[in-house]
Amino acid sequence: MTIDQLKRIDLLLDSYTIMYNDIDVTYLLRNHVVANVRNKNGKGHSEISLDKRAIWRLLTSLLITLPVFFLRRSIWVFSNAERRKKIDNTYVDRVASMVSRFCNSVLFIETSVLTQHKFPTSDKVLSESWLYLLSWVFGRILFKPQKITVQGDLVELEKTLGIKINIVPRVKRFVAQYEAMKWLLKYRRGPKIVFVVYPNGYSGYIRAFKEKKIPVVELQHGIIYPLHYSYNCFLNRDISSFYPDYILTYGLRDKQTLEELSYLPPNNIIPVGSYTLWLYREQNLSTSQYLMDLFAKHQGKKNIAITATVHDLEVLYKLATEIGQLNSEYHFYLMPRNEGQELKSNQYVDVLNPVLCNVYEVMNLCDGHITMASTCGVEALYFNKPSIVYEDVRGESMFRKNYPFLKTLQYASDIKELIALLNKPINQLHIDEDIRQLFLSDTAVRFTTFMESLHE
Repeated sequence: MTIDQLKRIDLLLDSYTIMYNDIDVTYLLRNHVVANVRNKNGKGHSEISLDKRAIWRLLTSLLITLPVFFLRRSIWVFSNAERRKKIDNTYVDRVASMVSRFCNSVLFIETSVLTQHKFPTSDKVLSESWLYLLSWVFGRILFKPQKITVQGDLVELEKTLGIKINIVPRVKRFVAQYEAMKWLLKYRRGPKIVFVVYPNGYSGYIRAFKEKKIPVVELQHGIIYPLHYSYNCFLNRDISSFYPDYILTYGLRDKQTLEELSYLPPNNIIPVGSYTLWLYREQNLSTSQYLMDLFAKHQGKKNIAITATVHDLEVLYKLATEIGQLNSEYHFYLMPRNEGQELKSNQYVDVLNPVLCNVYEVMNLCDGHITMASTCGVEALYFNKPSIVYEDVRGESMFRKNYPFLKTLQYASDIKELIALLNKPINQLHIDEDIRQLFLSDTAVRFTTFMESLHE
């Protein structure tokens, strides 16, 4: 989806107004429409449905995290169990454990929809299932579909965009979160600061926090680029109650991008660096035995890391297998986003278990890196490894469109080009320059300074 297409959708939606009681929730309609348009074009993610396995995880996590339910903490962090990676034999949230690293009295409220909670960890983790349950109760009692008022013809909007629209579930979730958190903050001592990794998933909670003047801070968890639909909203109305108060970014380029998009006031966009990369720079971290055993099998090979998203996993698996068949010099390590993938390892490609190792130690050990859309496309540069973006359509990579200033990121659209680039040495001066633009190095100092400014 181009920026012009996004602007056209927002301009079209400006003639609509969705209200629940006195709350303008048109922003929820906007996100619903954009998600459906992207899915229609094969570029988005389907909304998560609660299958039997997910429901079982949610129920069991209530018991697993029960002892933490009674803890009182001044900082709350909303994240996802899927983000925890095994680093130095402990499961660390690759983004949000920065908060517990540099602060005391921190409670993680983690959703276990995609995967179960991961232990051992030094973080205090409460399952978001408790809030799901509370929100479900408030949704059942207080949400009234007839209170949704629509100004505009949604049937006509469906015809215009060629999608189906059902705004009720999104509004119900928002209202349930909002009412549940309002009640919780009234009868239980709330946090002084809240961190969120993905604000759009917690819109109702965020509104309740902001009404209580509790600062909400977003933690950058992936690539921020000028075409990112979550940071581009052209609705001509006040949507600040859906946004955080601050965002902490990896580097200066991300801050510049967000300023140009007017996501938040410039002083509220604070570069601090990438927590996981900071860990690998500052700490002497061990490598998992699982990964060491795999690499020992392929001594003498050129080992290439491949990072995949849900959409391109099979494409990259097939690509690596074909390269291995053509050139026995290479062996590939394919890192899926989630565990339980159906693809099986073969003599050319090891499909890694993301529970037993993390992508950063894989990149650290390998001689090169390939991706199509993963954040690791730029993170691999930090490890001084050639990083290649495979474009199934030449010139259409998200990286090429949004990172033209990077001198060391390389592109290939066929196997021959890939092999040539894997053998090409990188320019150390250029890679140092690229890293400085993307990732700040003084993360501890910058994060601590930010926290001190909140307490002034």
